[in-house]
Amino acid sequence: MNLPINNLKLLIKILADVSIVFISLYLAIIINAERLLPLSKSYIALGLIIISLQITILYFFNTYSEFTKFFDYENILKILISLFLTSLFLIIISFFAIDNTKIFFRFLNIKILTLYSGIFIFFNISIKILAKYILFKNQDKSSRNDFKKYIIYGAGRTGVELKKIIQNYGDIEILYFVDDDKNKIGRTIDGIKVLSPKALEKEKKKIDLVLMCMPSASSFEVQDIEKNLSNLSLNNKNISSLDDFLNSDNMKNKKINFNHNTVLDQSFSSELKQKFSNKKVLVTGAGGTIGKELMFQISRLNINELIAIDFNELSLSKLKKDFDNISNEINFSKHFYLINLNNRNLLNKIIKNHNPDFIFHAAAYKHVDVVETNPIEAVSNNLSSLINILECTKEQTNLTFIFVSTDKAVNPINHMGKSKRMGEIIVCSMNKIYPKNNYSCVRFGNVIGSSGSLIPILNEQISKGGPITITDKAASRYFMTVQDAVNLTLETSNMKNKGLINVLNMGEPINIYSMILKILNDSNVELYNENKKNGIKINMIGLRPGEKLHEELYHQDKILPSTNKKIFQENCDINISIEEIDKIKDEIKLSNSKNDLNILQNIFSKYIQV
Repeated sequence: MNLPINNLKLLIKILADVSIVFISLYLAIIINAERLLPLSKSYIALGLIIISLQITILYFFNTYSEFTKFFDYENILKILISLFLTSLFLIIISFFAIDNTKIFFRFLNIKILTLYSGIFIFFNISIKILAKYILFKNQDKSSRNDFKKYIIYGAGRTGVELKKIIQNYGDIEILYFVDDDKNKIGRTIDGIKVLSPKALEKEKKKIDLVLMCMPSASSFEVQDIEKNLSNLSLNNKNISSLDDFLNSDNMKNKKINFNHNTVLDQSFSSELKQKFSNKKVLVTGAGGTIGKELMFQISRLNINELIAIDFNELSLSKLKKDFDNISNEINFSKHFYLINLNNRNLLNKIIKNHNPDFIFHAAAYKHVDVVETNPIEAVSNNLSSLINILECTKEQTNLTFIFVSTDKAVNPINHMGKSKRMGEIIVCSMNKIYPKNNYSCVRFGNVIGSSGSLIPILNEQISKGGPITITDKAASRYFMTVQDAVNLTLETSNMKNKGLINVLNMGEPINIYSMILKILNDSNVELYNENKKNGIKINMIGLRPGEKLHEELYHQDKILPSTNKKIFQENCDINISIEEIDKIKDEIKLSNSKNDLNILQNIFSKYIQV
């Protein structure tokens, strides 16, 4: 009977370990006795007991299902753990053994177990390394000339993990890591040498592709490196996560490349670090794209306490797991609350209990198409929840409250933009109502990669083979990375901004059609060709309800001088009283109960000039 090849390999590995167990145990016994001993039934019985334990534990750790070609330190760690557990079980079994079985353990003592473990490790690891060398040396030599030559730019944890994943690809060879960390240059990490970026000039003829793997780098740093690689005529791909590589082999799972064109730096000023030091910070909408990035950047500011609030159970759960995974890197208390911000009593209790120094209000319904078809519920959520949390701050002192707004609040034509503009007016008015605190807003445009934004939608459309849909060839939008947007949002808290709207400098608006053409070109995705009848189509679908051809970042006549060139400031010249805010809240409730959109329209027409 012929065994399937995988079963045959498994049998060979197990038989090899059985042999190593017997040899290691016998050598340990005779070294301990300092003389040769005859094989006895007790020795064989003890060997069988050890084999049953050792092989079972190794099998449990999946060591027999792993490739010999990729045997590394993680496999060695599994062997060490299995030896420790085997020794522990043997000690326990021998202690509780009944009288007529104690003879099997007469050889057993700590010295023999130590000797056995050392010998087993030596033989097991040596044989595997030898097998790896013999089986794959010639194979690697014969095929290496045909391999694609990659280097990984970034010798951090993600870069090393990427290298391990690439080992599973038979046609890729990693030549080097490249890193600008002087402590890493010249060293060998996981068998691969780390070079300085300056060495690329000499090595560039060997290199087919540079994989940029620096998830924590700012977009400014990434852009600078991409420019240097381009000057060296080196192809590069920015791997922002391991998924980007894993899903990039064919067009069905292709991830697009996007050069984050921004001149912004993600580092924190010393003044900002000092302002947040030992402080308590609360973030609403903490599970969303902006909220999550706020949480992670704030966690690096030596704070005392971080409070997350979100109404989405799954988002909050993922956020909590992310923070649990880095729990050894943080030394502050963290809290995660699943709460609807319209639950005034619970919200008030949380704020009173924690007494935060900073509140970043990022919670909102923000997708224009959804809000436009569900305006009453969306506006109620965006405005009523904002008013609730503002009212809960009336007993606070020296609180910094920052409301996250959007470019759609400027001359708004959709309900999402109108709710955000009303939010700006209400927040700025709070400075006269509760003067002991500081209330301000931050306004910016599209965040690259956020849920429902352009880049994820393009990814989805490309993965399905198209078509790509855009509203109009002339349409333009402002774009910024989430890292830069949040970094500057935090910096606004260190500016004199009481009652002001801080507008992030996002450069010039980008034509969406031109950007899509560049993205497709950079990602090696062909546009539809009528003659060849292949490629991806781009369909113009026209502006949807509530959409503009061009967005605006600020009101031209309200811009004020700013101390930060990356942040404009806009004066909010409309102030409303607490009585008016209470009336707005009551009218929103009435609109909800009557399902009457006209009541909301009356609020907007009274305070918003378009």
